Amino acid sequence: MKMNKTLLNLLKVSLLGTLALTGCSKESSVMSTGPKDLIDLVENKLFANRYQRLDYAVVLVHLKTPALLESSKYDEKGKLILDQDHAAAIAKEQTEALAAAKALTEEAELLYTYKYTINALALSVPVDFYDQIEGLGMVNSVQKETEFERPVTKLTTEEVNQLIKQAQKESEVTSVTHIQGDRAHNELGITGKGIKVGIIDTGIDYTHKMLGGSGDPADYRSVDPAADTPLFPNAKVKGGFDFCGSDFASGPLVKKYMIPKPDKNPIDEQGHGTHVAGTVAGIGDGVNTYSGVAPEADLYALKVFGKAGGTRDTIVIKALEWAMDPNGDGDVEDRLDVLNLSLGGNYGKPQILYSLALKNLAKAKMITAISAGNSGPTPYIVGAPGTAAESMSVAASVDSRDSNWKFPGSEFNVGGNELLFQRYEATFTKPISEAPATGKLVYIGEAATDLTQDQIDALKGNIALIDRGSVTFVEKFQRAINAGAIAAVVANNQPGTPITMSGEDGMELSIPGIMISLDQGTTLKKALESGVEVIANLGTEQLVERPELVDQITSFSSQGPRSEDGLLKPEITAPGYQILSARIAGGDQGVPMNGTSMSAPHMAGVMALVKQKFPSLSIEEMKAVMMNRAKFLYNGDDAYTMSLQGAGLVQAYDTLKADAIALPSSFSLGQFQLATSKKMKKIVTVKNLSAEEKTYTVELTQNKLMEMQPTKITVKANSEASVPVYLTVKTSPEKTGLLFHEGLISLKNGDVTEMNIPVFGASQNITNIKAKDLLVHATSEIDSPDALVELSLKNDSPNPGVAQAFNLLAVDDQKPSAGQNSLFLSRSCDLQAVGYRMVSENLMQIGVKIFNPVSDWQACELSVLIDSNGDKEADQEIGGLPSSYLAGLSQVLPQGFYSVLLDFPTAVGIRSDYEQAIYESDGQSAPPLSYVPAVVDAQRMEVYNNSHLAILNVNTQALQKGKDGRIHMRVTTFNQGGIQYEDGLGLEDQWFSVSAFENEQAFRGIPTEIALKGNQSETLELTKGFGSEDLMIVYPANRQVSETQTLLGEGLEIIKPKY
Repeated sequence: MKMNKTLLNLLKVSLLGTLALTGCSKESSVMSTGPKDLIDLVENKLFANRYQRLDYAVVLVHLKTPALLESSKYDEKGKLILDQDHAAAIAKEQTEALAAAKALTEEAELLYTYKYTINALALSVPVDFYDQIEGLGMVNSVQKETEFERPVTKLTTEEVNQLIKQAQKESEVTSVTHIQGDRAHNELGITGKGIKVGIIDTGIDYTHKMLGGSGDPADYRSVDPAADTPLFPNAKVKGGFDFCGSDFASGPLVKKYMIPKPDKNPIDEQGHGTHVAGTVAGIGDGVNTYSGVAPEADLYALKVFGKAGGTRDTIVIKALEWAMDPNGDGDVEDRLDVLNLSLGGNYGKPQILYSLALKNLAKAKMITAISAGNSGPTPYIVGAPGTAAESMSVAASVDSRDSNWKFPGSEFNVGGNELLFQRYEATFTKPISEAPATGKLVYIGEAATDLTQDQIDALKGNIALIDRGSVTFVEKFQRAINAGAIAAVVANNQPGTPITMSGEDGMELSIPGIMISLDQGTTLKKALESGVEVIANLGTEQLVERPELVDQITSFSSQGPRSEDGLLKPEITAPGYQILSARIAGGDQGVPMNGTSMSAPHMAGVMALVKQKFPSLSIEEMKAVMMNRAKFLYNGDDAYTMSLQGAGLVQAYDTLKADAIALPSSFSLGQFQLATSKKMKKIVTVKNLSAEEKTYTVELTQNKLMEMQPTKITVKANSEASVPVYLTVKTSPEKTGLLFHEGLISLKNGDVTEMNIPVFGASQNITNIKAKDLLVHATSEIDSPDALVELSLKNDSPNPGVAQAFNLLAVDDQKPSAGQNSLFLSRSCDLQAVGYRMVSENLMQIGVKIFNPVSDWQACELSVLIDSNGDKEADQEIGGLPSSYLAGLSQVLPQGFYSVLLDFPTAVGIRSDYEQAIYESDGQSAPPLSYVPAVVDAQRMEVYNNSHLAILNVNTQALQKGKDGRIHMRVTTFNQGGIQYEDGLGLEDQWFSVSAFENEQAFRGIPTEIALKGNQSETLELTKGFGSEDLMIVYPANRQVSETQTLLGEGLEIIKPKY
């Protein structure tokens, strides 16, 4: 085992650490000019594709003295008290650390200091001094900062304009009224007045009428982003700061773009933050926009993005620091109340630096709403930093505005029967609003070739019905136009929802066109074939109503739970689909956007209302009061899993009317294994806020693979009481793989449910497979080649499972515990053992076993370096990684995990040329980056998620052998955010030698998987080879332990043969 803290290790950034703003709109890129975000942040974990030229790195130097908030207390009046001796100790340590860094190199440049949330310095340093800075006595750890990307998803101009028109007709029902915001304002008089909300984002367009500005677009154009302006602050946007400067961009290698240049003007140059701010607390005009959730709250613009490119967590955490003391005078009474972070990165883990920062902010009762991410319903993909326990991760749903469930239709009269289909209009045809075609439907097949004269004669003046397939949509339409058709209807050839047909940008053909579904097309074609006339009215004013879409979780909303430990994330849902809010540089205009970036500010607004009503609640109590009264959501008759919706849709009015709180906000049972079932004890506490005694029946509802006996609790007025509940989780005999156990602990007053506590856990069936014997039928090792080998295995679990056997290459030591740093450093991806086997003449499998399970293998990347000439320098590299992690690979391979064999010098050359182009263009441009020319071979990589085994498939014919004919390799795992970034097998720089000939390996004929039924014994017959390795056996579903524990799991056995 080893740890390389070098330039190459410092600068690797994984998808896990890549965060993005999570909204989407065409407006996202309108204002973006300047240096491009050229560095793809998900491609640099292997050795072959690492940075070849980088002089400086920005690092976060975390010091040993705890952050100031960790020692904070509240006095009898509820005022937050900071320990001034503690503050002085932090200041002294930071001064000494900076002096020590500058003593190492005068080029060390201080960018930021942090004392409230973390005790750290952000430094720009020559990369050669990284190791020395980490070795300074006061330094706890040094981390390369995580980079955040900008939004990439967009709505088309036509979609934006259409949605604006629809939204302007809908003044009564909005996303805010859908969550009872209007009732909070009108019936309770709670509007967020006096509450300070920070928007950590791209800045705010404070010239917008919705956000306290004049509403004159000329005012926006007059603002110099780097200079002070009399337009800021204003009555709505009362403060803020630009932490990076307009020219900052996280990607370019050119230093002048990498180093932030803060200023006092947080004007939005991109649009995302402006939209978010409007949803939180904007004042709508009822025509172009509607008011936000907390319209009388004060806004603060914490700008962490430049006009182009991404940002970094050193900047975002500095914004968290600023929120504690906006005027920087050391008195934190002016701190903000609520923060919104509409940014996030996939597969958020427990151990992130934000866990420490947000935990400390919670001590100051500052609550954070953070978007869950826009990666859809994939388990564990929910994003950081919302995965920090003290934050609130927010999913996105569809609200009840008419435009979300009432859609333009097209009408078809089939022999007197009216059929109404939802209209899916093409982007390249004449808008139906300009040409609402009505006419007879004529079927002409695929129109893949020129039409017959009979088809032309029949089609003239009528509407073409065309099958999808064979040629482009434009070709089909052009043939219909040439035949005199007045419109065209394309029938899909795939089941499901029709698509929006597209052509070249800017194209507009002379007739309108729509697509209908496969089933709808079949209905119309059958009618035509039977001689029934079909009259189409493509522009009917009738609307297709789909009320079942209301309160659906959006297709893009990221699914939890949290990676590695199964913590319930997201925790709550808010509207995030086609949300109308302020448009940057738009004066008084609005613009619709989709994303959990839009749902998070709805929650931030609700948090402001809760802060106004319940100012003394702790963070956990605030989360609970909102989650207790959320509306549980259903997809048809079936409830959505809590890993998508959390407690459900937030209900502002019901939350504010609360006279009791059920705690905790949720029970996360975590990630666990089950043989059949187990019972767990939990404590429910009820805090009675009323002047009356309350009695509740406590029972489990909405339960899946979980049971609980009902109980009762009585709570006296203005007091609290607790009751134990006993939860039994059960496995499902007919199901394998990942299982979700969930339910609501419902507290009922009579038949009325007043509060719910969500309960969630994730499990896999456990096995207990062990090797009983490895018997070689020979006298000893010297005469063992070709002897029969019997491997006896037994599964003492009722659940079926598998074993994987390999010739042992080597075992490795376990990494040390993170100790006091366990909140943000992990031992994930820690190599335990590596083995290999031949499964055919030219296919070798390399089995990689890590100590602790990972939820998804995207968290760990694997590298096998190949040395063919004995110089201990790589000639090839086998990378085990998702196709999206290596630039260009996803263009030639389907999504999935792959064993990719690279020619090492070629890959290094590609990277070097790419970086040279960046330098030559001064960070403005670069050719597309693709490592495909360096790919020698690619095979599927086999992974066991929620486990600890991955298997690389290697074509041995493509491997470069040494002069001795053997394969010389070095194996490494990578883990961003780990105690050790790299973990190499064995001693430092140790290379291993194996034979590609099966008879030279210790054991031959090893199967690719050994399956055992529950309580089954099995004896396998192998053949002994000339090698002397032990047998490595991995049991993916045997007892596992988390990476924070000191115990070892039971997933690995190293078996020595008996003769």
